[in-house]
Amino acid sequence: MYGYIYKTTDKKTGLIYIGQHKAEKFEGLCYTGSGNVITNIRNKLLREGREVGDRLEVELIDTAESEDELNEKEIYWIDYFDSTNPLVGYNISAGGHTPRMYGEHNGFYGHKHSLETLQHLSEVHKRENIPPERIEKIRNSVNAWMESRTDEYKQKLHDKLSEACSGELNGMYGKKHTESSKKIMSEKRKANPRLYQSQEERDKRSATIKEWHSKMSEEEKAERSRKISEATKAAMKRLREQKLNQTSLMMS
Repeated sequence: MYGYIYKTTDKKTGLIYIGQHKAEKFEGLCYTGSGNVITNIRNKLLREGREVGDRLEVELIDTAESEDELNEKEIYWIDYFDSTNPLVGYNISAGGHTPRMYGEHNGFYGHKHSLETLQHLSEVHKRENIPPERIEKIRNSVNAWMESRTDEYKQKLHDKLSEACSGELNGMYGKKHTESSKKIMSEKRKANPRLYQSQEERDKRSATIKEWHSKMSEEEKAERSRKISEATKAAMKRLREQKLNQTSLMMS
């Protein structure tokens, strides 16, 4: 094992943090994450002479055999748990070693957005910024990886994820969708039917992918893995360039 994806839960607030850690085995509470909030909580517990487990809980979610696979899976699970949502988790980026710029290292340090800029950013965030081909390639990579796992492993993972997103841990707990939200979801289903397939359709597609993957030679699998890795790196480079361009526009 090259590394793993973990979920740290703040038992006091119910908020979670998804991260990656390079290690040959799962280290449990020995590594709770490098996020600012989680680090501050851990340090406070230690200063008070308390056990880290009094407030934090760490679970193993996934494993990886390479850095590229680890980055791709971190992106996938952060998106899956919606942990960049302040109501759900402590993550502040999409993962996969997304560049982070804080304090004086941030080009916008000490400045404030104008009303026009805030309105512009609002419109930008409403649009889809991640290239569809990147999303598709990451999804295919995760699907292929899942197909290689045993049915017992899949069931255990399914049970863990269901438990992690049920009841008060679910972002929609105690809430109801508005009529406008229902209308938007309906339109998305019509525009992207593949994303809202029935269980029978998903099973059929899963069987097709599994059959296709089983017919691939080791050379073809290696080549496919290489292409996915290159595509992910190119996509991350585009995202970094977009962030730099946005910062330049706001400074001008």
